[in-house]
Amino acid sequence: MSAADNYNLQFLNHTETSVPSGPSPSEDDTASGSGDDDSADDDDVRSDLEKQYEVIAYLQTRRSTDLGWVTPRQIESATRVDLPSDDAPVALLLASNPKVRTETLADGTVVYGYQAKFNVSDRSGLLAQINRCRNGVAAKELGDTYDGVAGDLDDMIVGGEIIAVQNKESCDRTLFPRGEPFFVELSGIVKLGDEKCSIVCRGGDPDYTKEIRRGEAVWTSGQWFRASSAVKEGPLSDQPSRAQAPPSVSSNAPLPKKNELEGYLRPMDARTVPLDRPLHEQTLQNAAEADAALSAHGGAAAALLLNP
Repeated sequence: MSAADNYNLQFLNHTETSVPSGPSPSEDDTASGSGDDDSADDDDVRSDLEKQYEVIAYLQTRRSTDLGWVTPRQIESATRVDLPSDDAPVALLLASNPKVRTETLADGTVVYGYQAKFNVSDRSGLLAQINRCRNGVAAKELGDTYDGVAGDLDDMIVGGEIIAVQNKESCDRTLFPRGEPFFVELSGIVKLGDEKCSIVCRGGDPDYTKEIRRGEAVWTSGQWFRASSAVKEGPLSDQPSRAQAPPSVSSNAPLPKKNELEGYLRPMDARTVPLDRPLHEQTLQNAAEADAALSAHGGAAAALLLNP
């Protein structure tokens, strides 16, 4: 069995096809057309370090395809870096870079792949890795593990699956395991508002302004949200810092008074809690089933569907 088979790299095996040579160019042809490739190489003013950076950036984009392995030919096509020949010094830099892994095939071809600090490829593995880091782990150290990791981290923070602490010096978040969660039910019987961006009280006489603050976590119909703290239209990341939801699921004090003076984008009152993000399809389905059960059988049946 070849090395390619051992590492599931069969897709990299290829057969070189020789190209029949044509008539030799004349001296005039050589002088006048001195090769576009040569002129392109002469125009390449990138340093070896710059070429290394571009190759690593390319490897990172390919980490989720073909087991993450890339051939020198693919690298040259994408970055104009010829590792086996003209750019051999760059190959040496890559071989000693901790962000790069290499493997030699049976035919001697060296293939390259991106090496993240942590071997994580999906959401469950991400949560397991954070749970192992009792002393915390920087979010940026997990940010290059797989496509979509940033969204998964945000979802975990919103729902309180992990604890995030903002590090002002590094402008990064340190992530910690949550441990055993503690939940408190909102009063009354709730349902989604007609506009599908809030929950409203359908039964009982609660005052949600005394039970939950803007920016705190709320769970309904199988999905976590934050009570909206937006002060303008646009994605959550575009909100000013004073209107950002805290990384923790609850807070010790309300958000700055200036937000109220200028006005929040979505109203919140004694019977309405605005939500900060779109609802998943499954959430909408759960809410519709709960609403039907509430109409047909009352609050107990609806509660089972709202809290699956």
